[in-house]
Amino acid sequence: MTIIKATTYGEIGIDPEASPGNGQFYAMTYDGELNACGYDTAEEAWAELEYVACGIVDAVLGEELFEENLEIELDDLSHIGE
Repeated sequence: MTIIKATTYGEIGIDPEASPGNGQFYAMTYDGELNACGYDTAEEAWAELEYVACGIVDAVLGEELFEENLEIELDDLSHIGE
């Protein structure tokens, strides 16, 4: 495989073993969330990588925000029972 573009969360490239008639580009995230080939263009593969990676980032940020809000809510309740 030949890497065309890479980031900290994944890469796109050319799959030399792509079947004739299928797209020759692949996209993958390093955490295993995405590992697909058959894209017709590098742009298409990159768009898919960004879509999946943004979902991963959003999920992590969402978890962090939930935890922060939970801590704030628990702090607000700390005066109860005093």
